Amino acid sequence: MNLFFGGKKKEAAAPPKPKVNLGSEAADTIKKLRGDITALEKRRKYMDVQVTELDETVREKVRKKDKNGAKMALLRKQALVKNAGQIDNQILTLENQCMQLENATTNMTAVKAMESGLNMQKKIAKEMNADKVETLFDELAEQNEFSNEVSDLFAQNAEQIGGDMDVDEELDQLSAQLLQEDLLNTQAVPAGGQPSRAPAAAAPSAAPAQEAKPSASALAADEEAQLAELQAQLNFA
Repeated sequence: MNLFFGGKKKEAAAPPKPKVNLGSEAADTIKKLRGDITALEKRRKYMDVQVTELDETVREKVRKKDKNGAKMALLRKQALVKNAGQIDNQILTLENQCMQLENATTNMTAVKAMESGLNMQKKIAKEMNADKVETLFDELAEQNEFSNEVSDLFAQNAEQIGGDMDVDEELDQLSAQLLQEDLLNTQAVPAGGQPSRAPAAAAPSAAPAQEAKPSASALAADEEAQLAELQAQLNFA
C-alpha cells in the first residue's frame, strides 16, 4: 500500500521554542524568592507569639501543680522552638540564594553589555579598516595638492597682470601731467585771485619776480596735496 499512496507522511516539524529572556526569568525568580522569604518571616513571628503563650501556660501549670499539663505545654514549646530554628535556617538559605541570583543577573547584564560593545566595535572595524583609512588619507592629500596647484595658478596669473602694468611709470606720467596743469592754472590766475592783465609799459621789471614767489609756493603745496590724494587712492585700492 505504501507503494501506491506514496509512503508514510512525514511528521510536521515541531514549532521552534520561543527564546527565553533570562533577565526577565531571573527577575521573576528573585521576586518569588522574596515572596517566600516574607511568608517564612511572618510564620516565624507567629511562632514567637505561640512560644511566649506556651511559656506562660507552663508557668501557670506549674503554679497549679499540674505536672502533666505543664509537661505537655513544655513539649509543645520545645517543638515550636525547634521548628522556629528550622525556619530561620530556611530564611537564611533563601536569602543567600536570592543574593547569589541577583549577583548572577548583574554579571549576565554586564557580560551582555560587553558583548554588545564588542559586536559594535567589530562592525565599526569592518567599516573603518586600515586600508580604507589609508585610502582616505591618500585622497585627501591629492585634493589638497590639487587645491594648492589651483591657488598657485591664480597667484601666477595675478603676478603676470601686475607685471604688465608699470604702476610707477604710470604714476610718474600722471604727476607730470598734473604739474603741467597746475603751472598753466597758476599762470592764468595770479596769486591775488584777479585775472591776469597785460603788463603796463611803465611797470618796473622787478614786479614779475615778486609775483612768481607765491605762485611757486602754492604750486608745491598743491602738488603735494595731489600726490597725497593719489597715494591714498592707491593704498585704498
